[in-house]
Amino acid sequence: MASSEAELPQETAMESNNSTHEDDALHRLAEAEKLVVELRDIISQKDVQLQQKDEALQEEKKAAEKKVKNIKLHAKAKILCLNKQLEQMKTQGGAAVPPEAQAKELSKVGGQAANMAPPEPQ
Repeated sequence: MASSEAELPQETAMESNNSTHEDDALHRLAEAEKLVVELRDIISQKDVQLQQKDEALQEEKKAAEKKVKNIKLHAKAKILCLNKQLEQMKTQGGAAVPPEAQAKELSKVGGQAANMAPPEPQ
């Protein structure tokens, strides 16, 4: 009987050792699951932030494209005006147009170009 009594403390020690290992494993598993949930939340937040930034950039792009289109329209009107003046000068036999008249004509064209601009979509 003495030998069976000596085996009992060893078995109890082994069982408690196994129990401790299982508890540690369960604790680590719970921690890992908690971290996974936190990471998913962070990823979701970052996705929302990226989507908002993307929308803001798209709006900026549209505004910039609209501005460029308007500048091109004004430039085209100015070129048309200058071409018209050139043709007039050619038909007049190279007579020079006074600078004041040129300035008035350019200001007229600038105003006409602004009036020719398409209405801004809303």
